[in-house]
Amino acid sequence: MDQKTSKLLGLVLVFLHYAVLTTARQGGAIAGSRALQQASNSSCPLVFQANDLNEAIAKCGKFNISTDPNGAIFGEECCNRITYMLYQTRVRYANSTDQLLIAQDVATACIADLQSLLVRAGISSSTLTTCGLDSTPLWQPACGADLTTRSAFVRLANNSYPGTSAALACWNQQNCSSCVKSTDQLIASLRYTTKGDPSVFSNAQCQDLARVALVAAAYPLLLSNYISVCLFNTAIDYVPQSSTCTSLEYSGVDFTPIYNACGPPQIRSTYCCAVVQALFIQLYATYTNVTGMINNEVDAVACIEQFRTELVAHGVEGSKVDTCRINSYVVVGLLRCKNFTELPGAYVTQLESRCSPGQCSNCSQTLFGIVSRLTGPFTDQLTFLYCSTFVGAHYYHLFGPGGITDRVNCYVNLPPEVALTPIAVGAGKREKKSTTAVAVIVSCSVGLVVGLVALVGLAVWFRRRRRIRVQKGSVQTKSKRLVEHLASSGRLAGAEPLQWFTYQELRTATDNFDKKRCLGKGGSGMVFLGTLPGNRLVAVKEITKPSTHRGIEEFLSEVSSMAACRHRHIVAPKGVHASEEHCVVVYEYIPNGSVDDHLFQPRPDAIVRPEKQGFLDWPQRLRIAIGTAKGLAYLHEDCNPRIIHRDVKPSNILLGEDMEAKVADFGLAKFTGDDETHVSTGVRGTWGYISPEYVAHGQVSEKSDVYSFGVVLLSLVAGRRPVETEREEGQVFLTEWAWAAAETGDFVSILEPALASALPEHEASILTAIKVGLLCVHTIMSYRPTVRECVAMLSGQMEVPPLPQKPMTIFTVPSDRTSTSAVTMSTQNSAVLSTKPSSSNE
Repeated sequence: MDQKTSKLLGLVLVFLHYAVLTTARQGGAIAGSRALQQASNSSCPLVFQANDLNEAIAKCGKFNISTDPNGAIFGEECCNRITYMLYQTRVRYANSTDQLLIAQDVATACIADLQSLLVRAGISSSTLTTCGLDSTPLWQPACGADLTTRSAFVRLANNSYPGTSAALACWNQQNCSSCVKSTDQLIASLRYTTKGDPSVFSNAQCQDLARVALVAAAYPLLLSNYISVCLFNTAIDYVPQSSTCTSLEYSGVDFTPIYNACGPPQIRSTYCCAVVQALFIQLYATYTNVTGMINNEVDAVACIEQFRTELVAHGVEGSKVDTCRINSYVVVGLLRCKNFTELPGAYVTQLESRCSPGQCSNCSQTLFGIVSRLTGPFTDQLTFLYCSTFVGAHYYHLFGPGGITDRVNCYVNLPPEVALTPIAVGAGKREKKSTTAVAVIVSCSVGLVVGLVALVGLAVWFRRRRRIRVQKGSVQTKSKRLVEHLASSGRLAGAEPLQWFTYQELRTATDNFDKKRCLGKGGSGMVFLGTLPGNRLVAVKEITKPSTHRGIEEFLSEVSSMAACRHRHIVAPKGVHASEEHCVVVYEYIPNGSVDDHLFQPRPDAIVRPEKQGFLDWPQRLRIAIGTAKGLAYLHEDCNPRIIHRDVKPSNILLGEDMEAKVADFGLAKFTGDDETHVSTGVRGTWGYISPEYVAHGQVSEKSDVYSFGVVLLSLVAGRRPVETEREEGQVFLTEWAWAAAETGDFVSILEPALASALPEHEASILTAIKVGLLCVHTIMSYRPTVRECVAMLSGQMEVPPLPQKPMTIFTVPSDRTSTSAVTMSTQNSAVLSTKPSSSNE
């Protein structure tokens, strides 16, 4: 066979293997992987992704070591690729389990199974023999018996592993020499903190294990990839990168303060970097306030370059970005300070007492004191700087553009000549549409007119988002007449008609919206207890930002969806009010509060809430789960257009008579047509309940609600929130803990201790609930049931299918990290080949 024919045959083999791998199940569960799983009876827990095997095939499948004269050259490339694949797999395993090693016999089986997979994929056994694959690194505790987990290395490095210096050396670097040097120094420094034999860190095998731990501990995934590329010549998993900055609204920024301090005027030039850093934090805090996301690593690099471009466009040297230490690592660094990924509520209160308008006194000293407590006594300067940014961003974003600006100016203590001004949110969108500059966008009351018309037959309009036409005249009068017309026409399909309320009536009912009457705060507004004439109790929800585009959309979404869809397990609206200044919805009052009120202890910073009514026994919890699923099934299947809730969580499940579940708070709801599989939208909702594909790609579907319902279902079983930072390692994240328990067959280990007495009588239904919950939270969407199927399984009308294999997820917040902020997970290339058989439905 000549060389051209040999190469052609190699390409054909690669193509054919790729075709097998990508004969996909939806979500990436592939036929080729299933066949290979079934072919092996090994207990090897390592999972090899399909794209990794494809790369190995591309490197190894084009030659035969015994016949190709260039085999030695290609052999080195092939063996390196297989070695790097093992590194990837070890990091993913450590990320998922915290364990760096597996048992010796299992490690031997893993190597044998990998060789078998590669041979079956067309790679010659003689080639693999040349590579000399060794199982020793997979099981040998090369750094000592105390250093066999990722978290052990993190603790040994005082929670600075990889640490800021090493992270910056590796972040987005074209040349890896600084990264390799920095990580080698970090690993070598562990000899000074270990309680064991310090000489082991000079051993190549120990250094290899330490590198795996370092990449697994790197946070977020983008940083893990950068380090892995330098150390292992391969990324751990895919993180999409945008070439343009879409997160930040530079068009609404006033660059005058930076121009004055850093440009030719040189006014208060000593404040140049302070102003640059302050404006950068203002940008991201405003972004977080608007979107609900702490950061976006997808366009982090692009946004820094755009920042540089904007400075130049406004008469300031672009090099100020570097001089003032602004880089894309700061952006993703906003997610974490040492072992903290959210700012404790007590610190927010402390900052507010020193940094809020009218109370600006020693703000920076207060913030630095908090950073010192978060970072500990031995923190390097860079870590302290970035933790200061973390604390500031997590505090400032709680307020609107004006509040953010006031607090940033206070913190930096900027003089008037270079003080920041609020960012004009939505300025870019207004410019693109060539509209006249106005002080406010469009009043929510105009949106109400169109929204109520949609109830009469133009719901399709809302789905297609046609342009709202502003009508002249009294909006409030027209809105009231339209509501009265709907009430008398009976066009709400026999539902109880909506009642029109004046704002004064609602102020009287809520004692002028007294905070003592506050029942809670939803995704789009605060809810107050109201008392109407005749002592009739209602829940009054006032939209937080009625003058913004988002406030309009949320108000229309809630009123339209709730008025059009009435159901036993859906909270029904009683009336509305709309004017130029206020948008209010009046609901029936549910006296028993929410599932959150009964299931969890209130957070330290919680708003006034109903007093906990008592313990929920298992029959009540199961009834709540079934009722919630029935309500969601109605939204997904029976409403026209269909509705995706987007914010399913315990606080949005209210409890009516006999503790019957009612789904509430439709402020984030989205409509879909019968022919639409998903809706692309900005990511909003509550962290811990948001599905990974929604976070990764902004595409929401009914399966996104299913994921959230699965988290709620597991919370009902475990009696805990999805993220609880005070728990021991392995239990911080509820979904990971539940999957780990399922892998060992110890399902009931996640059961709330107070429910233990229910096991003898209700064990079967408890196990069913756990398994249904696990199916719902699987990262592969095709494994998730519909909510209608959830109802059938929980009711005993349908058998629960065997659980699939535990999903191999690469979270940017690994299992030992404490966060309720954004948890990003890559879903691209999620197809996997595994030598481990699917777990049975035990």
